[in-house]
Amino acid sequence: MSITGRCAIPGNRRISGLGADTPGGAGRESSTWQTSAFNLALLAVGFFLPPFRAWDIVLSCLIALPFSGIGGLVTFRRPSNPVGWLMLGFGAVAAFNFAATQYFTYGAVFHPGALPGTDLVISLAVHTWHPGFAFFILAFFLFPDGRPLSPRWRVAAVATAVLGLTGVATGMFEFEFQRTLEPAVAAYMNPLFEGLPRAIGDIVFGTVVILMVVMFVRAAISIMIRLRRARGAERQQMKWVAYSIVLAAVALPTSVLVIGNGSFGAPLFGLIPISMAIAILRYRLFDIDRLIRRTIVYAAVTVVLGSSYFLLAGLVPPWPVTRTHPRSSSPQ
Repeated sequence: MSITGRCAIPGNRRISGLGADTPGGAGRESSTWQTSAFNLALLAVGFFLPPFRAWDIVLSCLIALPFSGIGGLVTFRRPSNPVGWLMLGFGAVAAFNFAATQYFTYGAVFHPGALPGTDLVISLAVHTWHPGFAFFILAFFLFPDGRPLSPRWRVAAVATAVLGLTGVATGMFEFEFQRTLEPAVAAYMNPLFEGLPRAIGDIVFGTVVILMVVMFVRAAISIMIRLRRARGAERQQMKWVAYSIVLAAVALPTSVLVIGNGSFGAPLFGLIPISMAIAILRYRLFDIDRLIRRTIVYAAVTVVLGSSYFLLAGLVPPWPVTRTHPRSSSPQ
């Protein structure tokens, strides 16, 4: 302990956080920035398909921007640690959701028939959240060193991955959750399947959603156990992330139970990568250089300012969806 009362980190020792490797070669660095750029490009596609609902912009940007930006920085510095890549994957899902939702809005609500495959696209937009959510949960089963707490927790991580794949596969057959998640445009949607396949999809997918929430709570418990076991500077490292995860862990199940989906809990996910940045800046645990630290500061400030703008914009009533007549109930 130093005379200032802060935990000293001797020499160049690195606290177990995001791995211990240095940045990879040019190939890995290129992959990191290409993935981040791809996420931003997906997000940008949605802005070419107006009109917009303020809530869609807020939800997507609060997830896509921080997870893509902070995930890219983590991956650049620790390419062998899966946490950064999982964050990038979750950011990609959020960006795709916004682009696909705008595609459906443009081609099915405001300009019916202008774009092909809108029913398929909106189903993908809704149900790719579930493998994305699996990325999110896995990142916290593996945080901070890229390994689960024990073999027992490894089983939970594998189960989460299986649930994510099952969610997107069975989700394409169900329609009840999709209609509940997007009630404003539900009249413009058509199910991809009917009869027995849809009935089975509704049951299996509904079960998957519940189990995914359970796994999310378990991931939060995993972080709290790590926090309890940690000491000194490592405890400070874990504290910021643990608190933000617990906040999201409380908000998400509450949102699912009260309104039937996670729309009001999901925006809190953006606090988690930002909390990682706070841990890096406040305690300097990852031995990053000044340029990277400044980049994280600017990214965090940009996210806060942008989010504030879109939250204020959300006070304006959303665009009406009664201008056109709904399509027939027959699938495309």
